[in-house]
Amino acid sequence: MQRKKWLICAIIGIVLLTVGNLPAQAGNVGKFAWQLEPFCDVIVLQVSQESGVFAVHGLDRGDAPPVCPDGPFVFSAHGAANPGPGGVIILGFNVIFPGVAPHFHAELNPTSLSGPWIDDFGFTGNLKFLGPAPGAPLAATDQPSYRSSRNK
Repeated sequence: MQRKKWLICAIIGIVLLTVGNLPAQAGNVGKFAWQLEPFCDVIVLQVSQESGVFAVHGLDRGDAPPVCPDGPFVFSAHGAANPGPGGVIILGFNVIFPGVAPHFHAELNPTSLSGPWIDDFGFTGNLKFLGPAPGAPLAATDQPSYRSSRNK
């Protein structure tokens, strides 16, 4: 248990050093953005530490065309992050779409904060770290959104 707490603190330190962002308040790690590749969705999550667990709350957003052909859109996202085997960061979250709330599982490299993801339906891709938000770059893509691709 003590090793797990140390690893969580180390992950926070890596995140803070990587993005150059100090927490604004106790428990708050910061707000960060990832692109849900190969889709145009940008996942923006507020990360906070709650009783040894990292809670994430935020949005799945898509900008207007041409960046996201079926945008603009915004959906709610909620989940948690914890250290995983081999030093990866396990990030799990649900996006609440109308009528369905798929679960996403990602294993993030602690240095790049990017890594592979998979969802309940078997879709896969790379969760690409874009940086602190606001200020993270928008997804540079003309790919469809996750939701529209899943509904085909």
